[in-house]
Amino acid sequence: MAPPSRKAVRDIGLLVRLGICVALAMNAMILAVSLYFGLDTAVADSSLRLLFDRVLLGIGTASVLVGGPVFFQAAWAGLRVGVVHMDLPISLGLLLAWAGSLHGHWTGGPTYFDTVSIFIAFMLGGRFLQQRTLARSRDQVLADDGAEHLRARRITNGRLDLVPVQQLLPGDEVLLAPGDLVPVRVRLVDASGSFSLDWINGESEPRAFVLGDEVPA
Repeated sequence: MAPPSRKAVRDIGLLVRLGICVALAMNAMILAVSLYFGLDTAVADSSLRLLFDRVLLGIGTASVLVGGPVFFQAAWAGLRVGVVHMDLPISLGLLLAWAGSLHGHWTGGPTYFDTVSIFIAFMLGGRFLQQRTLARSRDQVLADDGAEHLRARRITNGRLDLVPVQQLLPGDEVLLAPGDLVPVRVRLVDASGSFSLDWINGESEPRAFVLGDEVPA
């Protein structure tokens, strides 16, 4: 049995981090909700609030240690090559929220360790879905049968035939309907038209072609 690929190991690692952070976030939510609804004021023992705060501190710190490296490493790798992407503000937000909550814990100010844990869990969930979507799209592209299975409408002696693109020869007359893919380089011989070249030049607006113009494949 072949060993798992590096991509498979990375996906499994991300899934494990996601599971751990979701579990931590759920526990943080349970503790935080009880405090928001006045558990610390309903119980005479004031040490309960301190206990809950310390547990939330541990949960928030564990979430940052487990889930944070996914974004920290990507942000650092981008900065090393001079590229700023979405992982940088995510990383800064996580660190600032955790550091601010830590300061509030020791000074008696507000803390947001539960928010940090929930935010990390949601971000990891989004990253996992993103990687799954990209992997699925990549697999579809790799599984594409190629240009040999594309068909074109060829006009031969007034008859319209649907033929493989590879059978087209120079001088063949091809009929293109609105929305059709231009399978080969053609020259307009019957009517003007507009064609989208966004995959070539990145422009979303279609480009107008007149009789005699050459349209790229």
